[in-house]
Amino acid sequence: MTAQPSDPPSWYYDLERRLTSLEGEQAHVWPHEMAATREAVRLVHGNLGDVSQQVTRIGQKLDQVAAEVDTVGRSQIEHGAALATLAGGVASLTATVDRHGVVLAGLAAASEGHGVALREILRRLPAPPAGQS
Repeated sequence: MTAQPSDPPSWYYDLERRLTSLEGEQAHVWPHEMAATREAVRLVHGNLGDVSQQVTRIGQKLDQVAAEVDTVGRSQIEHGAALATLAGGVASLTATVDRHGVVLAGLAAASEGHGVALREILRRLPAPPAGQS
C-alpha cells in the first residue's frame, strides 16, 4: 500500500501566489534599480575624480608654500650671518668712537689749560700805548 500525498494546506497556495507576484515585481523593478545604481556609481566616481584633482592641486600648492618657506628660512639664516658681521663692525666703530671721545676729552682738558695760560699771558702784557688799540 502506498501513501497518497495529501493536499497542501491553504497557506501554501497563498505563499505560492505571493512568490509569483514578487518574482514579477522583481523582473520589473530590478532593471530600474540596476540603472539607478549604475548612475549613482558613475556620479560617485566622477565626484571622486574631481576631489582627487582638487587634492592634487592643493598638494601642489602646499609644495610651493613649503619651498617658499624653505627659501625664507635660508634668507633669514643669511641675513642673520650678515647682521652678525654688521654687529662686529658696529662694535668696532663703537670702540673707535669711545677712544676718540677719550682723546677729545684730553684735548678739551689741554685746551682749557692753554686758555688759562693764554689769559694769564694777556693779563701780564703791558697796556697798549694810548691811541693804539
